Amino acid sequence: MTAYGALLLAALVAGWWIARRWAEIDPLHVDRMAPLVVASGLAGASLFGWMGGGPGGSRGLFGALLAGVGAGIAYAASRKIALGRVGDTFAPGLPLGIALGRVGCFLEGCCRGTPTSLPWAVGGRHPAQLYESIGALLLAGFVALARRHRRVPGEAFLAFGVGYGALRLALEPLRGNHVPAALGLTIHQWIAAAVVAVCVAVLALRRSLYASSRPGILRRGRASPGTG
Repeated sequence: MTAYGALLLAALVAGWWIARRWAEIDPLHVDRMAPLVVASGLAGASLFGWMGGGPGGSRGLFGALLAGVGAGIAYAASRKIALGRVGDTFAPGLPLGIALGRVGCFLEGCCRGTPTSLPWAVGGRHPAQLYESIGALLLAGFVALARRHRRVPGEAFLAFGVGYGALRLALEPLRGNHVPAALGLTIHQWIAAAVVAVCVAVLALRRSLYASSRPGILRRGRASPGTG
């Protein structure tokens, strides 16, 4: 097994363990969802790469994330599990998995950065994989804080979406396969921007709906006998 394969496996196992450790749903559902999400993610990564968007035309992390999220939504809907709690269950492990996976990319030599003369250059190029790995570790802390201070379920997952989208927008110009698709942005940057916009919109909508429903909930609570 290559270093990349070993770290990818470690990332998947770590993500599953963290999801179980911080599960807000029945851990049995975590165990059932994990293989489905992983299989869908691998298929999505390959499809995204085949379409020409993945690093080197072989794999694409955005494809993996989008397909994995889609599979998770489908499973949760079929079992009538609250999507917000499913998202917050898996959110803490996602950035840590990305951090491990990008170290694997660095050791494999894929997803290389653009040429640079900076003292920490590796082979005359930006170690873009390690930049993303460090950024993902910082994102893990951001997600943990969002989870601790959330107002409604799902905010930790939405925080991950906003944070990772912003990270990719910032790092994309340093990646060796940076090829603008439209208006000077790559397909990865367009996807990242869309992810950020959607997550911010969903967060605002959920908070608005929660705030508008609280007065009614409080009134019903005060009217209920036997409380206090």
